[in-house]
Formats: sequence, structure tokens, C-alpha cells
Amino acid sequence: MNKYVKVASIIGLVAVMAFGATAFAFAQEVTPTTAAPTTGGPGPHRPGYGILADYRDTIDAKVAAALGMTLSDYQAALASGKTPHQLADEKGVDQATLHAAMDAGRAEAIAQALKDGKITQAQADAMLAHKGPGGQCDGNGGGPRGPRPGSGTVAPAATPAP
Repeated sequence: MNKYVKVASIIGLVAVMAFGATAFAFAQEVTPTTAAPTTGGPGPHRPGYGILADYRDTIDAKVAAALGMTLSDYQAALASGKTPHQLADEKGVDQATLHAAMDAGRAEAIAQALKDGKITQAQADAMLAHKGPGGQCDGNGGGPRGPRPGSGTVAPAATPAP
């Protein structure tokens, strides 16, 4: 047999074996390792609360009081799809008051989580220092309100000066 035919045959055999091993590896069934959520929402924490999910009522109570609502009415409104900002607008509460209530509730929850040993002092300090640009938050994890990439809303383009 020709030397080149032998080399080509060996290379072809190695390629077939490599392809077969790769196909076998990708054909394996993946078993999910995440447990079903126990506190509502995706993952182990409620959306927007993160590690403070266990202190949701502390945060929500401050916001509900600022809006003149009971805790259960406030949480029912959130569950129906309303945002804290929409509720504030409906209740005639200005955004600064809403943000102050959110900040106060969050600070109280962080202090309790620290006291309960759920977070360290360094984590508490970092959480208290974390705010969106200009100290603004949107009630869902920080940052200013407004169009977000992929939200379907686009900010108007700047018109060039003549």
C-alpha cells in the first residue's frame, strides 16, 4: 500500500473516532441541578430582593406605609403586576418619598441580615453603598428609570446642529 494512503487512512480513522466521541458526549442527557424555588419567583430569591429575600416584608412595609397602604394590599398590587412607581403615581406620592422609603426599608433589612449573621459587615457596607447613577433607583435593583437596551423603547436620537 502506498505510504500516503496509509497516512490518509490513519488520519481519517482518528477523525472518525474524535467525531464519534464528541457526538457521544453531546448526546448525554443533562440533569438539572437547581432546586425548585421555595420563596416565589425564579431561583432561590424573590425577584428584586436577592439575598434580602427573607426580609422582603421589612422592605415592603416601609414602602407600603409611605404609599398609605397595608402591607398585604401593597404586596397584592405588586403581584398583580404594578410597580412601586406606578402605585406612587396612583396614590399621589412623589418619587423622592418613594425612594426614601425604599432606602429606609432596605437599610433596615440589611441591618437585620447583619444582626442575624446572614451577611458580613463588608457585605452590608457594600450593599448600603450600592446605588444607581445619581443615587437613583428604579425599585427593581438600581439604576435610573427609562429605556433599557432590548426593552422596545428607544430614546430619541440627537439631532445634529445645523
